[in-house]
Amino acid sequence: MRKTTLAFLAILAVSLTACKHLCRCDLEYSNVCNSKNPPIVCIDSDSLAPSQNPVHIKGGDTAHFYVTSGHGSLTITCEPGTPVEYIGHDGGHAWVRTLPVKEAKKYKYTINVDGHINDPDMVIEP
Repeated sequence: MRKTTLAFLAILAVSLTACKHLCRCDLEYSNVCNSKNPPIVCIDSDSLAPSQNPVHIKGGDTAHFYVTSGHGSLTITCEPGTPVEYIGHDGGHAWVRTLPVKEAKKYKYTINVDGHINDPDMVIEP
């Protein structure tokens, strides 16, 4: 029983790792790039144009950003004063967790994919 459980967990871990590297956000096959809840934004790897501009994020929610090609290192940074709890990234995926706000306000954020930069807008809403 223990060997079976360990074998199952090993297969699960390998499957999740493979999916992480093979799956990608693709505008042709899915509506996922325009998801509003939670916000999912796909970044075109050539133009760095986001699928939502501005991206609307409810305060306290996490927005996810993906490079459409699945290649490249994506980082998101926000201008000082943006109500953000934390920002993280892993390869072609980045995420932004916002803080609760009392009123909607527009902020600039920076998309950086392997040194190529674009500065679109985000709106953080109550």
